[in-house]
Amino acid sequence: MKSSARQRTGNEKRIKEHIDSNVFLEMFTEDAKFGTECTNVLGKFASTNPVYMGVFSTPVVGEIAQKIIFKLSDSRETVFNVLYKLCTERGIEVFTPTAKTFELINELKSMNSFLRPMDTLILACAIADRARIFITLDANFLNEDFQAEVKKKYGLLIKNASRV
Repeated sequence: MKSSARQRTGNEKRIKEHIDSNVFLEMFTEDAKFGTECTNVLGKFASTNPVYMGVFSTPVVGEIAQKIIFKLSDSRETVFNVLYKLCTERGIEVFTPTAKTFELINELKSMNSFLRPMDTLILACAIADRARIFITLDANFLNEDFQAEVKKKYGLLIKNASRV
């Protein structure tokens, strides 16, 4: 979770990147196409990195937990350990939705009717947290017109994790 002490130590100067759940989970799926790319994306985050700060929203953490519990049963302990290490050792922050998050949902749905409710919430979290970049593999976010509209309206760059 965000701590005010952490915010005062210079985190506000780092480029805040929200990470979609599929970027994390891609490393653990048997048919991973972009496992190396996603590992590299997550590898750049470190509490000492002066440029980038990684952030999971609580809806992303929930999606990760759900997939671990129901689909990745053989590797549950490994996945939870990696998630824990990312957050504690690499300084990945966790953002909890705010009132602003919920105000953004209808705007985003009107911009892209293909977004599922959880995807809309996750993107709204990134915008409400004033992230500069949102990293995902989800095709519903990667439509060029939608990306341009989100960049123009909210200043958020949506990046394809397979091309980062």
